[in-house]
Amino acid sequence: MRSIYVLIFLIIVLAFAIGFTLKSQKVDLDNWSKGRTDLKWEYVDSTVKVFPSVMEINYFERQNDLYNLFVLSGESKIERTNKERTQGEYSVEVVFGTTWEELAMVYFPKDWRRYRYLKLDIYNPQENLLHLEFRMGDCFDARTFNLGSQKFKKEIELTKGWNKLEFSIGEIGEKINMDSFYKSVHLSFFLEQAKQEVFIDNVRLVR
Repeated sequence: MRSIYVLIFLIIVLAFAIGFTLKSQKVDLDNWSKGRTDLKWEYVDSTVKVFPSVMEINYFERQNDLYNLFVLSGESKIERTNKERTQGEYSVEVVFGTTWEELAMVYFPKDWRRYRYLKLDIYNPQENLLHLEFRMGDCFDARTFNLGSQKFKKEIELTKGWNKLEFSIGEIGEKINMDSFYKSVHLSFFLEQAKQEVFIDNVRLVR
């Protein structure tokens, strides 16, 4: 019985407290119950979007990075090395098994428009010039990488030592579809003889 009296007492105290609160705030219950409230839902994207000044494409710091460097002839060998590098602890060493070789990269971030340049570093240890044809396309397949889509082309002579290559995103965008998910970069090397080598490092987008 005592618990019932306690419960009744608490209900009475709560009722007085609610009544006092409504009176002090002068709430017109009649108008309040009849009032109409219009609710409008809007999506607000409060996520802060941060775009780094440099976006990594391939630094070759992990063994898995080699999966984004395809050797088209199958006769040349690639491996990570710390012999020559411009970024981090590793670069990739390419030992050519033929006098012509093409390397391709196809895994990239989709949005390039916030960046101004595509940059990469290539080290030529030979005294002689090494001819490179740089191409970009906006689609690829497993066999041909869609040669017709590789509309951006540059002919480059690689001198001895590090060659810091830089390509304008705006200029590339005049030739290929920059919104395409299937971007591809192709490096075609023309050599005087096999068994020559190069080192590639620091493939990146720069604002």
